Amino acid sequence: MYSLPRFERMTETVVRWVMRLLVFLGSLATALFATSSTAESSPVRGEEGISELRSALLDRHSFSRGSFNPDDLELLAGNGEMGGLVRRDGLGLDRIWAADLWENESNRIPLSGLGISWHAVEFNEASLVRYSQTQSLRDGVVRTEVKLRDGRNYETEVLFSAAESRLLLVRVRNTGNGRKLSGHLHLPVGDYVYLTDWPDYQMGLDDRPRYRVRQIEDGSWMGVEDEEHFTPSSWTLRSNLNLAKGSAPGELKLTLAPGEEVVLRFSLVTAWQAETHQEASRQAVLPSTSDANIWRQHWEAWQAQWENTPVLKLPDTRHEELFYRSVFWLYCTAGSERFLPGEAQFGMPAWNMRPFTYGAAGWATLAFMNLGDFDRAKRMLMNHFKPEGLIANAKLYLEPSESLPAAFSFAHEVRTDGTTNGVNDNQRHLNGFALAMYHRYYQLTGDAEFLENYLYPVAAGVAEYWSRLAAWDEQLDGYKFPELRSVSENLVEESVLDVVLAARWSLDIAVHYANLTGRDPDAKERWNEVVRQIHIPQNTRHYLEFLGDTESREFSAYQGVRAPFYLGFPGVEMATTVDSAKAVRTIDHAWNRNARGEGMLGFIAAWYALAALSFGEGDLALEMADRVFDSYEPSQTALSEGPNNTDRFYFLTTTAAYLNFPLHMLNHRSGNDRRVISAVPSTWGDVEFHNVPVGSGEFASGLVREGSIIRWDRSKER
Repeated sequence: MYSLPRFERMTETVVRWVMRLLVFLGSLATALFATSSTAESSPVRGEEGISELRSALLDRHSFSRGSFNPDDLELLAGNGEMGGLVRRDGLGLDRIWAADLWENESNRIPLSGLGISWHAVEFNEASLVRYSQTQSLRDGVVRTEVKLRDGRNYETEVLFSAAESRLLLVRVRNTGNGRKLSGHLHLPVGDYVYLTDWPDYQMGLDDRPRYRVRQIEDGSWMGVEDEEHFTPSSWTLRSNLNLAKGSAPGELKLTLAPGEEVVLRFSLVTAWQAETHQEASRQAVLPSTSDANIWRQHWEAWQAQWENTPVLKLPDTRHEELFYRSVFWLYCTAGSERFLPGEAQFGMPAWNMRPFTYGAAGWATLAFMNLGDFDRAKRMLMNHFKPEGLIANAKLYLEPSESLPAAFSFAHEVRTDGTTNGVNDNQRHLNGFALAMYHRYYQLTGDAEFLENYLYPVAAGVAEYWSRLAAWDEQLDGYKFPELRSVSENLVEESVLDVVLAARWSLDIAVHYANLTGRDPDAKERWNEVVRQIHIPQNTRHYLEFLGDTESREFSAYQGVRAPFYLGFPGVEMATTVDSAKAVRTIDHAWNRNARGEGMLGFIAAWYALAALSFGEGDLALEMADRVFDSYEPSQTALSEGPNNTDRFYFLTTTAAYLNFPLHMLNHRSGNDRRVISAVPSTWGDVEFHNVPVGSGEFASGLVREGSIIRWDRSKER
C-alpha cells in the first residue's frame, strides 16, 4: 500500500508516541506554570514543539470509520485542481471534478467516475465481517479495508496528488486467503448533463459518451473526445496490469489473485492547461517515477502545506476539530492556478459549481491569506482580477465615459472571463467585499508591487463605480443609492445598509491609497466629497437595513436580516468609523430578529461572528459561530449550506467563512494594547496559537489566558 517501508513505519510509530509524550509533558508544564509564571518566564514551544503539537492535533481530528453505514457521506479528496468523493467501498470515485473542466462559460461539469465493481459482491452491512475507512488530515489519503463474509478481502488507497495536480492514484490489493477477486474497471466515458435548473441542479448521464477509449500501449488507455466541447480535454490511465477489454464501452476486465494488487494512475488535462492536452495527460502517468516516489512526493507536499499553516490549540474541541478539517477541505478544493472555486467544489453541483465573488471564491481567498498562504491567496486574487470583465460589468449600471476613469464592478456569479451571468447581480455590496480582499492581502504582506499593480487599480475602479452611482438627495442633504438588492436577497430597497457601508468604506480606502501612491488627485477629490456626505440609514438606537426601514420586516431563516454584519466585516476598519455602541446594539438586535441563528445558513452565522469579533464581542461571536455546527450534514462528515439544505454538502462558502473566525479572533486587539485579545470568548480560558499572520509579512505566536496575552512573539519568519 502507499506507506513508508516497514522499518520506517515502525520508527515513525515510535517517534509519534514519543512526540505525544512530549506534548503531554509540555501541557503539564504549561499547567504548572500557569499560576506562578510571568510573561517573560512563560513556557513557549520551539519549532520542534510546534511540529509535535501540529502532528498530534492532525492525528486527533482525522476521519475514521470503524463500521459501515450506507448513509455516511463519502469522504472528499482533492488537490485544488481535481477532486471528488471517494466511494464508501473504497473502489474509486463515481465522479471526478476539475476546476478547469467547464460545460460552458458559466458552469462546471464532471467526468463519470473511475471505479471498480466486483462480480457477485453486494456491498452492505450483511455482507461485511469487517470494514474501516480513514482519511488522514496529514496527507488526505483515503484508506479502506474490507473483509467479506465469503472470504474475499481487499484494501484500497485513493489520493489526488498534492505534488502533481493532474494525477489521481487508486490502489487495490487482494488481501484474501486463497480467493481471487474478479470484476470490471469502469473508465470515465460518460457525459453529464444538467437535468434541472435553479435551485436543484440535478445531473444525469447523457446517452452519448463524451470520450472514446483507445489503448495506446500495454497497460495504458486514453480517453479522447470525438466532438467539440467548450473545454476540450483528454485523460490517460496507466495500470501496472495489462487489463483486457470488457464487453461494454469504457470497461476493462480486472482479476486479482490473493496478494496481488493493481495500481491505477489517472490524469485529466484540459486545453486550459496545455494545448497538447492528450500528450500532457500521457506524460503525467508515465512510469518514470515509481509509485513509492509518487506517494512520498505527495506526502512531502502536504507536510509543506501544514508547516506553513497556523497551529491553534483551542479549549473547545468542536471548534478545534472544525478548524483543522476546514483547513484540510480548503486545500482539497481551492487555489486553482486558473479558476476560482465554485460552491461545494468537488462535492456536489450546487449552482452548477459556479464561482461566487462573496461565496466560495471570496471566502476561500480571505481564508488563504489569513492562514498566511499568500501564494495561493494571490493566485486567487489574480483570478478575480480581470479588468476587461470588471469594466464590462460596470457598464450594466453606468454610462461609459471617455472623460472619467474606468469603473470596476465584480460579478455575483463569475463566468470564466470575469463577467457576470446576471443572476442576483444587483447585490452591489460585493464590490466592497472584493476590494476588502485586495486591501487585506496588502495589509498582511506589505507587497508594494501588488499595491501599485493590483490593489490600487481595483480600489480606484470600485471607487469610481460608487462615486458615479451615488445620487445627491436634497431632503437627506447627502448622497443616497438607487434601489439595489441587499445581501438579504429578498430585499430590494434604496440605500440598503450593506451597499451604503460597502460604498463608504471603499471610497475611504481608495482615497487612502490615492494619497499613499500619489495617483489620481482629481478623482481622489471627487471620491472624498462623496464619502464625506453619504447618508447612512439609522435612528437614534440602531443602524437600519435600508432607507425608511421601520425594523418590522420578519426574519427568514434562509435570507434573514443580514446587512448589519457589514458594520464589522470584511471592512474591519468600519468598526472605528461608526458609532460602535450603536453598531453592537444593531448586530445584537438583528441577531434577535433572526431567532439567534435558528435555521441560519452556516456562512451567514460565521459572518455575523466575524462582525461581532470586529467590535471585541467575543462571547456573542462564539454564540454565533456555534450555529455553524447546525450545518453539519446528517453523518456529521461535512458542513452544508445550512440546517435546512444539508443536501448542499462540502459547502466551501460555509467552510471558508468559518475558517476566518478563529483567525480573526486572534488578530483582534484593543487598539494598540497587545496585552489583551478582547475578542477571545470568556468561556474559552486558555488559547495557544502559533504562526498566525498579523500584518506586514509578520507572524505571531502566543498564549492567551482569560483573554490576556501572557506571551506574544512576533517574527518575519514562521
